[in-house]
Amino acid sequence: MHGLIPVPKRLDGYGHLRRLFVRHLFLSLIILVPGTVVGQSAFSRITISGGADATIHSPRLLPDWKPGRGGHLSVSTPFYFGEAEAGAAFHRYDAQTTDVPRFDALMAFVGWGVRLAPAESFSWYNGMRVGSYRMAFDEETFPGIRNESELSIGLQTRIDVHLTPALNVYIAGRYNRTYTAPRLDLAYLSGGLAISLESPEWLVTLLR
Repeated sequence: MHGLIPVPKRLDGYGHLRRLFVRHLFLSLIILVPGTVVGQSAFSRITISGGADATIHSPRLLPDWKPGRGGHLSVSTPFYFGEAEAGAAFHRYDAQTTDVPRFDALMAFVGWGVRLAPAESFSWYNGMRVGSYRMAFDEETFPGIRNESELSIGLQTRIDVHLTPALNVYIAGRYNRTYTAPRLDLAYLSGGLAISLESPEWLVTLLR
């Protein structure tokens, strides 16, 4: 990735946006309203979440790349004082100039967070993720170019509206930092559906 991503001279408003986002998540994780934290036995339920992503801030990629379609899929379960998750997110970035290749990005991650339930009709989740961010570049346009995989760390805030005990719709905001050279910071807005099922006893026993 070194040499492909330009370093902008100015990131207007981005530093302020990032600080607000990080501060918001940090405070929400440590200032928990008594009685609102969702508490369940570890591995008692399995939730499958999937939906679409939109890249809403990518200062180091502009104007050379344009964010394209994206999506995510994850599996989560209650896990000791919070929720654990694992999943992947896919995003496409189309080249805006002939000087750079198009690339597809895949982030495989694990994460942990805390869910608050101020009311039965909705819940609020805040957590962190760590994983591998793999960039596959268009070799047809740039023969011999090397694909790259780097460490990525992210924060997430998500609001779920509970349609039924087993079905939610949600909207989420995410901030990811990937340790390329130069460092790559991206922000996403996501939405989707989540299906929650009770774990079979044999699986609970196996995981515990």
